[in-house]
Amino acid sequence: MWRVLNLNDLARALHPTVVTGDEFTLTLAKRGKEEHQAVGYLDDGTMIVVNDAVDRLGEEVPVCVVAQVQTSAGRLVFAEIQ
Repeated sequence: MWRVLNLNDLARALHPTVVTGDEFTLTLAKRGKEEHQAVGYLDDGTMIVVNDAVDRLGEEVPVCVVAQVQTSAGRLVFAEIQ
């Protein structure tokens, strides 16, 4: 029996959940690695690092994606508060 791969499903799976310039609201869940950063998560588990947001922990804030970095552990997304 042949297995068939749907190219539309593959393209959808490979498409990033967010891209630079995207704007959305995000709940800031914890402190980031740097003392000025806070971290929030998308529904799919993607971690978003928000600069200059540590004083807004626990709040839902409007953010804009400014950069993305691919690492061996996955993708890091950086954002700024709007």
